[in-house]
Amino acid sequence: MLREIILAWRFFDIQRHCRLTTSLLKKRGSFEGAVKAFATTPNLSPFPDKLVEVFLQQMSEHADPLVSCVARFELFLTKVKLGDLGEYTIDWPADPRKVIPSLMQDEPLGPLTAVEPHQMKISRQYPRLVQVSAT
Repeated sequence: MLREIILAWRFFDIQRHCRLTTSLLKKRGSFEGAVKAFATTPNLSPFPDKLVEVFLQQMSEHADPLVSCVARFELFLTKVKLGDLGEYTIDWPADPRKVIPSLMQDEPLGPLTAVEPHQMKISRQYPRLVQVSAT
């Protein structure tokens, strides 16, 4: 019973703090499996901020390139908002300006063409912390 309670808290924390990655994983039908697999990670922190960081790091290595990009976006944006002075670059397989709003509003993604790569840079040096350009 204790394992079920811990798993329920993992689901809660991840959904609350990783809105975009959660939304995409649900659209792909893999959210539950991803969280259950993540919950088997040894020595997970009980603190949500550390837990979420490890989850997003794991999802950054996801086989689905879009899931990987969304997870990296959430991870890097959080770091920069917390004062990280680094600059992070993500090469997207689609235009993130179309993907992210759809995930935020929990709307269907619509067709994403395979040949519309974009590059996103995340840093405190940009007025809105993010700069996107077609590659």
